[in-house]
Amino acid sequence: MLRFARIGNFRTSVLLLKAVGLLSVCGIPLLGQNISTSLDSCLVWADCHSPLTAQQTAIAESAQYTLTALSKQWLPQLTVGAQMSHQSDVTRLDLSIPGFPSPDPIPRDQYKLSLEGSQLLWDGRAIAAQKSQIKLQVQLEQTQREVDRHALRGKVIQMYFGILLIDEQLEIAGLFRSDLEAQLRQLQAASVAGAVLESNLLTLRAEIISANQRVDEIAFARRKAINGLAILTGRDFSDTILLKPPPAAEPPGELSRSELLLSELQASLADAQHSSKARQRNPKLIAFLQTGYANPALNFLKPGFDAYYLAGIRAQWNVQGLYTLKEDRNMAKTQGRLAALQRDLFLMNNLLAIRDQQLEIERLSGLALADSTALELRRELRRIAGVQLHQGVMTSADYIRELNAEARAESNARIHQLSLLHSQYLLQHLYGTK
Repeated sequence: MLRFARIGNFRTSVLLLKAVGLLSVCGIPLLGQNISTSLDSCLVWADCHSPLTAQQTAIAESAQYTLTALSKQWLPQLTVGAQMSHQSDVTRLDLSIPGFPSPDPIPRDQYKLSLEGSQLLWDGRAIAAQKSQIKLQVQLEQTQREVDRHALRGKVIQMYFGILLIDEQLEIAGLFRSDLEAQLRQLQAASVAGAVLESNLLTLRAEIISANQRVDEIAFARRKAINGLAILTGRDFSDTILLKPPPAAEPPGELSRSELLLSELQASLADAQHSSKARQRNPKLIAFLQTGYANPALNFLKPGFDAYYLAGIRAQWNVQGLYTLKEDRNMAKTQGRLAALQRDLFLMNNLLAIRDQQLEIERLSGLALADSTALELRRELRRIAGVQLHQGVMTSADYIRELNAEARAESNARIHQLSLLHSQYLLQHLYGTK
């Protein structure tokens, strides 16, 4: 924990540079937004559009103001004071010396105007401990924003691949409709010679209407998903924008999640808070110089207003904090244990999600291998069915069943491939590399 505290400035600088880097690309316009865009672009735009980046910058600025204010406690402090008082009694000199007049009595009404300057000489490293605590607090808050940003990126990945899946469904549905329309045109030409039953034509027309409805439903679902992606990225996407499938995912590397750093920072902050409280209990050494104008002044036997000054060094020690020394120490240990338990809980849940995702990748990989063989068989069966339909040995309903079976096989193959890529990216996301 102490080692981490020493590199806190470097970690804060890295977070700030990351925030500045994100802000530097926020102003880049979306060129050709009606043409295509990529997952990486959407992730960058989501980072830019999210208030999390601006929050990190604001947190760093606020902390800098606080650190500057703490540093100024080493500057000379000036205090202006004015006092008017009435005393119930004063010091009296009951002396009667022959030949010497008796001193005038000290007035009970007293007035004082003072200006005091003080300089902190030693604070028991209390200010330094406060600075360390604030720096750790900044790192913790910025790391929490990194955790939130990671969750946001997960939403973008889910939505992006969801749109890609919808696009696959939309393309398959469009091809299915086009095939039906082509078969209808051929049968209409053949019906002129009386070689086709009217019921076959009616069946194809009814199926085309259903196919059109299916295409419209998928297109509406895509429009809703595009609107959701536009809200996350802050871009004005049109309904016709194309999303490019991302390249093959790289194998995940080491686990690199901000939640691990967050747990470490929470434990370090608990130690820093305890250290700061302990430093506040240390004595303080202060040099001071006070000058003023009072009645009476330092010589209380001299009547009337007079100037004066005082100079010296004083020590201050607030012993009240010693009463809770044991409780503060136990609280810091408890908070450290809570941070460790939170880290263990995250690791357990994340490991469970990683194992589930790895099994999903294995399942989809097996399905993808079988899809190619199944699709080849379905295409051959549909080709044979088309020949039989024109020969009059198969009804249009039977042909539509074969066509549906081929469409499902092709849709399954594409969806399984895209789902496999999606799972690989989610696995990278769980490791913190995406």
